[in-house]
Amino acid sequence: MSDHNLSARVWATAAAAAVPIASALGIGWWLPIHLAMLGAASQAIVGGQLMFSTTLGLSRGPARSQSLTQLVLLNLGAALVVGGRLWSWPGVLVVGASIFVATICWVTWQVHLLWRRSINRRFSITGTFYLLAGLSIIIGASIGGALGSGAFDDASSYLAHRGVHMTLNILGWAGLTIVGTAVTLLPTVLHVRAPKLHSIAIAPWLMSGGLGLLSMGATLSQEHLAGAGMVCYVVGLLAFGMYVRRILVIPRRRKIPTAALHLIAALVWATVTSVGLIVSFTRADPSLTRNLLVVGGASGLVFQALIGAWSFLLPSTRPPVPARRRRELIAMELGGRAQVLAYNAGLVAVLIGLETSIDSSLWGIALTWSAAVWAIAKSWSFPLLATLPWVRIYSERWWAAPED
Repeated sequence: MSDHNLSARVWATAAAAAVPIASALGIGWWLPIHLAMLGAASQAIVGGQLMFSTTLGLSRGPARSQSLTQLVLLNLGAALVVGGRLWSWPGVLVVGASIFVATICWVTWQVHLLWRRSINRRFSITGTFYLLAGLSIIIGASIGGALGSGAFDDASSYLAHRGVHMTLNILGWAGLTIVGTAVTLLPTVLHVRAPKLHSIAIAPWLMSGGLGLLSMGATLSQEHLAGAGMVCYVVGLLAFGMYVRRILVIPRRRKIPTAALHLIAALVWATVTSVGLIVSFTRADPSLTRNLLVVGGASGLVFQALIGAWSFLLPSTRPPVPARRRRELIAMELGGRAQVLAYNAGLVAVLIGLETSIDSSLWGIALTWSAAVWAIAKSWSFPLLATLPWVRIYSERWWAAPED
């Protein structure tokens, strides 16, 4: 996963840099969102799906040459889509979307085979989440390619398909992957044992089935069917929320780390966004749909889960030198609680500013952007930060045996 995380961090850095640039040039939200989703999130998701499928399923992983080929294709596809959209070259955009979709098909089939050959069935539900996530992005990205090529010239049809495209990519591709990964990642980050999984067996099917109903309802102008689809998604998400609650009540030896705080906040945003989409799709309100998916979905759920997971995964995927790993994990904790608070408070302010007459969007964007920049900076510099004397002292206190 190290190759994928390295590439994803480059795209995440570009997405953060694109926020003030897009604002200054009047490009709009699509540039940082596509850099974050197509580049950073999708590449981290592919690497994560392969790694967790291999690790949890006790399967033989793919050759590095194969995963690197997939990574190169993902980068190429994302670059062509962003470049085609930026310079109004629809043919280039379509080629990029086709490369991206073909690569995801390859990865999804590969992940499916890893789970079919797995000798450990305890966490097979994660494989189910991953398979359904792959199907979501294949459809969602294909719709995106069609949108970019000008296939929908009718305004209402364009807006309906744009909403489906964004929902499948954010709540399907990323959302299902995040939930499927959090099944084991959240207990691992909290250093507790994962509860039994029978209570969430229906969750991936409710969430994916809900997205299917949503897609049919929105594209056929059946607003109540689209709203019912989002209700199904929310029910599945709430079932997983009960599982998260069971994790959080398990006694812990240490306080909750930054990674877990970001993951929990991301799941809260997934719920808020999904409930809001019930209203927006039922009312056929494309503006509300866009605002919810950009602020609550792409930023609150996906990018937040990404920087949260990096707080734990980046130090954990480095060579296993125990003392150094503990210090590097603690380096990711620097300013962690303020980072989580600022990031989410900023998103709340942005959403309030977009949906009310309160002028809070600008400072909300600044707050969230500052927190994201700090998190990304730590993702690059944590090995250096871990060598600082006061980080070593903080690490010793953090990992000290609890007093009786």
